[in-house]
Amino acid sequence: MNFRTTRRGPVLLVALLLVLAATLLMWPTSDKTPRHVWPAPSAATSSPSQTAVAFAHRLGFTTPYVTATSVFANSATVDISPVGPESGLLVLATTRVNESRANGKWLVTSCSSSQLVVYSPRPDSIISGMLPVRAATTAYEAVVNVQLRDIESWELEWKSTMMGGSMGEMGPASGLFPLRSAASHPVALVLLSRSARDGGVIAATVVPLTERS
Repeated sequence: MNFRTTRRGPVLLVALLLVLAATLLMWPTSDKTPRHVWPAPSAATSSPSQTAVAFAHRLGFTTPYVTATSVFANSATVDISPVGPESGLLVLATTRVNESRANGKWLVTSCSSSQLVVYSPRPDSIISGMLPVRAATTAYEAVVNVQLRDIESWELEWKSTMMGGSMGEMGPASGLFPLRSAASHPVALVLLSRSARDGGVIAATVVPLTERS
C-alpha cells in the first residue's frame, strides 16, 4: 500500500477547507452606505439579529422574538415572531427583516410579512402627488394600519388604514393616499397588523420609496 497516496485525498480536502475559511474571513465588507430605511448609520450595530429586534420594537412589536437568522457576505435576513415559544401562543405571523452591511454595521433595507403583501408601489419607486397602494392582507377585524415615514428621521408623515382580509384569510386591500410633503426625500411605506390581545404589532411590511415634490 502506498501510504503517501492514501493520505493525499484527506490532506487536499483539509487544505481546501482552510483556504475556504480564510477567504470567508477576509471577505470584504462594503464601505458604501446602502439605501436603507433604519437606523441612521451612526446608530447601527454589528449584530443583524440585534438590529432586527431593535427595528421590530421601533415598529411597535411588544416582545419580538428571533426565529431564524441567515447571514451572507454583506446581507442578512432575520425572521421575527411577535412572541417567543414561552408565551404558549400559536402565532403564524412572521416578519422577515432584510439587512445590508456597511463598515461592519447592519442596516435595515426593508421588511415583509406573508400577511401583508404589497403589490404596488414597488420598492424604490418614485411617488408624487398621490400614493396608490395595492396589497393582499389579513389582519384583526380586517384593519391594516398604513403609515408613511421620513427615512432620515423616522418621523411619521401621515397614517391611515385599509380594509383587507381577516381571520387568516387573505383579501384584497387598496387605498389612495395624498402626499403632504413639499420636499423631495426618501420615505418608507409601512403596513402594520396589530394584535387583538394587546394592540401590539404582530406583522409588518416596510417598502422604501422616494417622494418627489
